[in-house]
Amino acid sequence: MIRNVTNDDRTAWMCSHCGLPHDGGAGIPCPACGRVGRTANVNIVGEARVVVTLAGKVRDPTLNAKKNPRVKFELGQEINHKTGELVAKDRRVDRRLDRYWEKIRDARGRFVMWVDHKLSRHRGHGSAKRK
Repeated sequence: MIRNVTNDDRTAWMCSHCGLPHDGGAGIPCPACGRVGRTANVNIVGEARVVVTLAGKVRDPTLNAKKNPRVKFELGQEINHKTGELVAKDRRVDRRLDRYWEKIRDARGRFVMWVDHKLSRHRGHGSAKRK
């Protein structure tokens, strides 16, 4: 995510052909070489934030594809769709234990959501929502 991108008002114009600094308007020839092309040097200052998430699956090689993966997990950060804030997320889906577990904390460490129930009862979420 990039925030606070600003353009420095001191944009430097120069001749594209000889490099002489000049800020003549469009179509005004360079006083040194007489050609028309101009180049702008623009300084852009910004801030970037890296969001990291680790996701994985635990598979059982003795089971068919329909019963795998046995455990799925996702641990890391994401942008909350409602508030636009960065939150910490820890989600686990465990078919062996029939559990769905998810906790989400905001930047202050307060719980935004805490879910811990049987996976067999976890219906009507994500792609399983009624349309």
